[in-house]
Amino acid sequence: MGNNTPITEEQFKMLVSLYPESFLEPPLADHDLLRFRILFGIIMFCAVVFNILVIAVILRNKSMRTVTNTFLLSLAVSDLLIAAVCMPFQLYELAYQEWSLGEGLCRFYAYFQGVLIVSSILTLLIVAVDRYYAICHPLKARHVHTVNRALIITAVIWALSFTLMTPQLIVQKIDYKLDNKLPIRANVPYCREYFEHHWEILLYTSFTTFGFFLIPLIGIYVSYGRVAWRLWIRKPVGDMSTMRADVHIKQKKRVIKMLILLVAFFTVCWTPFFINHWILSFVTPGSHSDARVLVAYLSMMGYLNSCVNPIVYAFMNDNFKEYFVKTFCVCLQKKTHNPCTPKDGKKLQGVTATSNSAV
Repeated sequence: MGNNTPITEEQFKMLVSLYPESFLEPPLADHDLLRFRILFGIIMFCAVVFNILVIAVILRNKSMRTVTNTFLLSLAVSDLLIAAVCMPFQLYELAYQEWSLGEGLCRFYAYFQGVLIVSSILTLLIVAVDRYYAICHPLKARHVHTVNRALIITAVIWALSFTLMTPQLIVQKIDYKLDNKLPIRANVPYCREYFEHHWEILLYTSFTTFGFFLIPLIGIYVSYGRVAWRLWIRKPVGDMSTMRADVHIKQKKRVIKMLILLVAFFTVCWTPFFINHWILSFVTPGSHSDARVLVAYLSMMGYLNSCVNPIVYAFMNDNFKEYFVKTFCVCLQKKTHNPCTPKDGKKLQGVTATSNSAV
């Protein structure tokens, strides 16, 4: 079928309906594309600004460089890169059906997004295990609960994430289809996962869904379940006075609530995407072309998690909240050359990490 094949609109529609797997998916409606551009733009802007603020707060203030905050810093870096790197590629795929950015970027985009998601879930898992040992086995954790060890573990998480997602570089490639409009063009490139056999899709998708998402989530919830049982049901044993112990436990409870909320948002945002991706792997390729808009919305839900996490820090952690204000004040003072004063009229000089010290 050549570029100048004489064919009517009705004949073309019939060909597309008979052989949908041979044609590019039809373009999105203008109102759908506009909606995605607006929503993606809002999420990208908020995620970039909020996560840069989180990174600045942790790096600029020594008292914030704790073990848990080291892991939260890694999580903020992942969220920032998802918003700044992966979301523009996803929006490009929505706006243009053909892929004109080359095979290198086709492989990199899917691979790097997988790396960032895996690093996020592994970081949340390590935080949960760290909190479990710190609260349920404090004597064992005392010797390993250091910032230097947290930095080493973070480096291992990122190295492991880059390694585990290597197969994505192999299965992601450029393929070719017929154009979805007249005049028909042949060999139009598009970016997709390629498998020779359908069972390979099932195996790979099941492995990534369960191995990189569901199983780590189960480990996270089991760890926090043990922690919650220890803090809320069985009072921790210690040598502190009753008043000091109550204050210490209260601080730990507040931190655990914040961390559980982070995991809950991650679960709500990403579970629909992974489950849908797994279910679609059971469908014959080419028979679910109408699912593109649904997948785009589910991906957007996952991306939304990138700008939710900093909001959780701000509302659930007094240290983050006060340092956010301090960072904004420093930026404002540089522009206006005037001291920043909060509502009580006192100049903000600094903040000590006393509240929520369990972080």
